[in-house]
Amino acid sequence: MSKDRIENSIKAISEEILTYLLAYKQQNQDFTFCLRTKDSIQSKEQRLEKGYWFQGSNYIFVPLYKQGDSFNKTKTIGFVIDFDKEGNVISNHLELAFGSVEASLKPFYYEVAKRLGADVKESEVRYILNYPDKNYIKNLNTYIISQKAIIDNTLKEFGLENHERFKPTKEEFNKWLNKIQTIKANPIKGDDSTPISIKTKFEEIIAELKKTLPDENSKLSKFQFSNSGKDAKDYWIWLSDNLNKIGINEAHYEIRTHPNNKIVVDIHFEGDGKKRFQESIGNVLPEKIEWIKWFDAKSLRYKHHIDIDSTNVLDEIKEALLYLDNNIGDKIRKIIESIEETQTKMNNKIPLNQILFGPPGTGKTYHTINKALAIVEDKKEEDLEKESRKDLKKRFDAYVAKGQIVFTTFHQSMSYEDFIEGIKPIKPKADDSFVKYEVEDGIFKRICNEAQKKQNKNIVIDNQEQELTKEVFKDFYVQFASSLVNADENVSNCYLKTRDGYEFGLFKNTANSISIKAGQKKTKMSASFDELSSVLFDNKKPTYESYEKIIIDKILEDKSYKEATSDNTQKNYVLIIDEINRGNVSQIFGELITLIEEDKRLGKDEALELILPYSKSETRFGVPPNLYLIGTMNTADRSVEALDTALRRRFSFVEMPPRPELLSPNETLRRFWIKNIGVYYGAKEVYAEHEKDIRDLLGLTINNETEYINYGNNPDFKFTKEEFEMKIKNVISFDGVNLALLLQIINKRIEVLLDRDHQIGHSYFLTVYTIEDLKTVFHNRIVPLLQEYFFGDYGKIGLVLGNGFVKKEESTKDVFFDFEYNDGISDFTERPVYRIKNIMEMEVAEFKEALNKLTKKP
Repeated sequence: MSKDRIENSIKAISEEILTYLLAYKQQNQDFTFCLRTKDSIQSKEQRLEKGYWFQGSNYIFVPLYKQGDSFNKTKTIGFVIDFDKEGNVISNHLELAFGSVEASLKPFYYEVAKRLGADVKESEVRYILNYPDKNYIKNLNTYIISQKAIIDNTLKEFGLENHERFKPTKEEFNKWLNKIQTIKANPIKGDDSTPISIKTKFEEIIAELKKTLPDENSKLSKFQFSNSGKDAKDYWIWLSDNLNKIGINEAHYEIRTHPNNKIVVDIHFEGDGKKRFQESIGNVLPEKIEWIKWFDAKSLRYKHHIDIDSTNVLDEIKEALLYLDNNIGDKIRKIIESIEETQTKMNNKIPLNQILFGPPGTGKTYHTINKALAIVEDKKEEDLEKESRKDLKKRFDAYVAKGQIVFTTFHQSMSYEDFIEGIKPIKPKADDSFVKYEVEDGIFKRICNEAQKKQNKNIVIDNQEQELTKEVFKDFYVQFASSLVNADENVSNCYLKTRDGYEFGLFKNTANSISIKAGQKKTKMSASFDELSSVLFDNKKPTYESYEKIIIDKILEDKSYKEATSDNTQKNYVLIIDEINRGNVSQIFGELITLIEEDKRLGKDEALELILPYSKSETRFGVPPNLYLIGTMNTADRSVEALDTALRRRFSFVEMPPRPELLSPNETLRRFWIKNIGVYYGAKEVYAEHEKDIRDLLGLTINNETEYINYGNNPDFKFTKEEFEMKIKNVISFDGVNLALLLQIINKRIEVLLDRDHQIGHSYFLTVYTIEDLKTVFHNRIVPLLQEYFFGDYGKIGLVLGNGFVKKEESTKDVFFDFEYNDGISDFTERPVYRIKNIMEMEVAEFKEALNKLTKKP
């Protein structure tokens, strides 16, 4: 009985301490602590499953810093509560135990003990700080608030604040906490049919299998273990072959538990190509293998279900693995090789010229950032998609600033002179009596020239060499101009000499630009930033040849300016042309329409170069092979003609259709959680308050509160769409607005009435998290777009949105003046008139009813 009493006390106080620490964490987001991670498979106590949330057998050890192992050799700093045989708390103290740490860490522990005033125990490797009060919560609070600060400061002084032995990471903490919350949701019931009992048996079987497989014949030793986990009530573990073909990415072997104490052995297919396996393998299977439904595709299963309590369970699992591999493995490997070969070809061959096309709101411009970064950084787009949008946009902006990526938008006024080159007027100087013109490079020619440069201009700042860009030079120019005296002064504070030895002075004009005064007449000449930067960076001929290069040298005289070899031809450059079909493409590209073809680029066998019409006397012009063109095209834009046929032949077209799957209730909730990482989490009351609007929108019902909060509390939420759906499918259900279904229905109706080019994109709904958000999207985006599509024919809009949004007016028979007019007046009096309801004035119930009518939801 005393064992039961001490066990009950430890479980009760463990729960009390865990609740206290989690409440403290809500107010201090970076706070983490250690929890019991596991019991050994051989352990019969199952302390973790019973509620021993912290280390210890007949005591509780609460470490805020990571423990070394689970065998009473904690080698860390923690709060200890001791019990008597009846389960009463007899003392609590702070303990430093570091008997077997490396020698380099022991001075740190000695210093902490000294600063805390702890007493030495056991040969100077265990220090104890006793608390006079038995109130363990009060003393734990003192440890967290006061003594932990002393320990943290000592860690910093010793340079150990990031040492892996000490502070638990957020990932580790969440993993431990998730496990405890899972156990709470599935407590031990004391019989062999419970999930926890199955888990223990399953772990023992897998542990034994891991030991024996490497010692088996070559066939069995090919299996490698990887991920393991739990979904719903089943436990599973993945295996791959040692050829790294059947593995995690496309397919993997899987051993998993099954209802009624059974184990099954499967081959599961993953990724976008998972349906391809069923198509390639077909329905004629070896005798002991069958197809099974697995999410939105099918997988293979060894037909014989294995009894988890069978005395031959290991042999039966091995037999199933061997049978699967011997009879179907090679076929699967060939399919995987084919998929990999196709993917490699696609990844390695990025088209030089491509256009993203689709209806409005499908993310065409949005995706140009990922595509441009994939080209510049030589990465796969799928790898970039795993990064945060904020990081990607930051890198994209940096490349834009350097000129390696250029973004422009075509419009009806865009011309050859803007894009390639043209004669442009120069800002008149003070003494000019006529307008001057110069040949100026356009957007396309400038990036072509940049992509071919083999020299860069560098400077040294703070003993570090860096590239001199126009932006950096502008800072130097402004700084230098600000140091000059005003132009109305007679004497300059900066005199320079021309190459021929003639003196001239520099002044600052009212526009904070540099003015030049030279000669007896002291005529003012302007040396603006635009002028000097064009001379320095674009090889422009100086307007005032005697002065401008001297001024540039003066501005850079203390910057260690030099030209260095830096071959831009070894880097990729990207020109993004948004709304490419809104310009007159044949006029804008002119004769260069031929030069952008891959085999006509510089260095290719069929390379072509041209003399451009404005800069006739200059070097012949060609398009470099390291310049990629990415265009976007809105297929619903009626204001432009069809894309020029000559250009269409020279671009690869990538369709960007609406993706309603991104708007499923699961995906909407996942996006909401990611958006709110770090903003809120905690008890179910906190969730209920913060999520009340999105729950109302989606009609969210929570079937398992603990599991739900477990996923939402994860501050490093990195589940993919597929992983999230698998994990949470039994935890929640939805009976509200389904944005994916809503978009599908609207687009299907538009496609019938118009065509698929006038559909509506998913991006309009990506930020919808409340009913009010959805009302705003309908009022400001969807309805105006439909009005444009149907030229104000509200009857057709009614066919799309239904009578919840569009109403038919009463008869118009009495609307006209009683006047003799016989030319088809009945056509007017019998014509129906339709009105679109003011969506923003709708009550929530009325708006929901309109949505139900739209989707024909009963």
